[in-house]
Amino acid sequence: MYEYRGTYKVTGIEYEPNNVVKLRLEGEGSLITVELPAIINKFKQGDSVLISLSSSKDENYKGNWDVYMWGMVYYLGENFMRISIGGFILHLEGNVSSRPNLGDKIYVGLKLLTN
Repeated sequence: MYEYRGTYKVTGIEYEPNNVVKLRLEGEGSLITVELPAIINKFKQGDSVLISLSSSKDENYKGNWDVYMWGMVYYLGENFMRISIGGFILHLEGNVSSRPNLGDKIYVGLKLLTN
């Protein structure tokens, strides 16, 4: 079973075509970029965000997370991984103690801690 949680700061937001927002999150010795539909984005520059990556579904995801989705690990590199979430991409690079396997289904939770 794979489980990772960390607290990150939103250090960048890019608005892309087709109503896509790309968040840049830094913290815990790593960098995460995650694409979201613009309509569900509630995060802004400077916010603190709790992120969870897990191979187990959170049965209380509606109460625990502001954004909750799942995807498949499609690329693993030396110090990074990529997860495809229905065409949206989560890219994690840097100091992460454990990693899932290629092809694993991963649930992604994002929770706004401060605004």
